Amino acid sequence: MTDPATKPLRITIAAGPFFPTPPAPTGAVQRAWYDLALRFARRGHHVEVVAVRHEGQPAEETVEGVHIVRRLSMKQGRNIWIDLAKDLVACLLTVSLLPKADVVVTNSFWMPLVARLRGRSIGKIYVSIGRFPKGQIKLYRSSHRLHAVSKAIEESILAEDPSSGPRIRILPYPIATEVFQPPAMPRASTGERTILYTGRIHPEKGVHLLVEAFASLRATRPWLKLRLVGPSTITEGGGGEPYLARLKGLIGDLPVEIMPPIYGRQALAAELHAAHFYCYPSLAERGESFGVAPLEAMATGLPVVVSNLACFRDFVRPGENGLVFDHRASNPAEQLAQELARLIDDPALAARMGDAGASTATAFGYEQVADAYLADFRDLVGP
Repeated sequence: MTDPATKPLRITIAAGPFFPTPPAPTGAVQRAWYDLALRFARRGHHVEVVAVRHEGQPAEETVEGVHIVRRLSMKQGRNIWIDLAKDLVACLLTVSLLPKADVVVTNSFWMPLVARLRGRSIGKIYVSIGRFPKGQIKLYRSSHRLHAVSKAIEESILAEDPSSGPRIRILPYPIATEVFQPPAMPRASTGERTILYTGRIHPEKGVHLLVEAFASLRATRPWLKLRLVGPSTITEGGGGEPYLARLKGLIGDLPVEIMPPIYGRQALAAELHAAHFYCYPSLAERGESFGVAPLEAMATGLPVVVSNLACFRDFVRPGENGLVFDHRASNPAEQLAQELARLIDDPALAARMGDAGASTATAFGYEQVADAYLADFRDLVGP
């Protein structure tokens, strides 16, 4: 008789309608679940991913043991209600593709409801909530697990539906610690040095505050540079041309580079290795759920400064492995400049923060996190 603790699980991952699977350009959440799927398959589990179509990718293929079915594709816009309507249409059109499984993981808004049309054969509904909920939690009362990626998300779920507590589990997003590691050679502590930001170029990310803080710092530190790396177009989640124009007005003739997004992990790691300080000044009180980007930076030994959002508290310990500025202050750019100056002007502090951050990040590697998810799946499915 097969031991239930080692019996392969049948796992379906139902991705949302807007982002394809790697190696196509995709979102951090979609990349994380795709890579987790590969690790589940390597452990002998039967894994299927239902995803969207993307130019150059076949409608169906098997990659490292993961069966991928691609069908509908839609473009994400700026209107959340239209996007929710698109999500519903996509779910209704793709639910028939979901195979019989033990667990079906989804981060789609409507799939937990639509999947019920398939009955019990679809498996236990595992709702991965990677964003702050917007009133939908009570709709998920028939779902078997509510997965929160941070303590902040758990608290928000409970605020909407206090009865959901027993079904919530907090499990983080993983990062590729085998790629995001400290550079072979220590970073320079003198001479020209760079502050780096990686993420969407959007007002809610507070990029303008970083530019303003940099302008203040640069006045007495002429060797300092700033690089902003990420998507800026509206279709990619950026603030579009109006926000770029605003940033360029703030930048003037300052040495600030605005670079396109980097989707390859090796290339992104190289960008992080070339920097000396990292800043993630997000203002998204209800939009930032975990913080993969600053965690990847920490994994490379970069000393980080983040805003005082609750989601960062799961891995940033102020004064120990990173610094935090008060983004709610009346003068947030000044507050940010002060925290950055602490690192810039104290190489010993920067090195200590960087080392502590790299140590913290090792607990978020894919292998450890994959094991945690599989243990939760087994707990949910039972013997």
